[in-house]
Amino acid sequence: MSKCLKYRFLGVTVAAIILSSWAAADAQQQNIVWYTSNQEADTFQISTAAQLAGLARLVNDDKIGFKGKTIVLANDINLTGYGVGTQFNKGLGWIPIGYSEGFAGNFDGNGKTIRGFSYTNVPMVFPQ
Repeated sequence: MSKCLKYRFLGVTVAAIILSSWAAADAQQQNIVWYTSNQEADTFQISTAAQLAGLARLVNDDKIGFKGKTIVLANDINLTGYGVGTQFNKGLGWIPIGYSEGFAGNFDGNGKTIRGFSYTNVPMVFPQ
């Protein structure tokens, strides 16, 4: 095997490891059990950053709009671990809820605070 081919193979392997570690980090940081354990409920409580990230995943990726449903913020949430430069979302930071599909439910902030929010402003294509 040539030296150039060895380096190229090593580069591809390293890239695959990095991407799979990002995917694993994202999966660990996106809790959807609060929804999947009782999908017929009208009201859901979110109390952690992982659950809020799970809401983003359900709305954006799984195309669940939560029409007629209410999401209640049960605790203050710190999104610092989901910011730019972290392992979450390939280091791009928070993924806005509803960036690809709309959130059609009600979000009750319940007097709580979400802080530590950061994301990279990358071009997004919104559905027409």
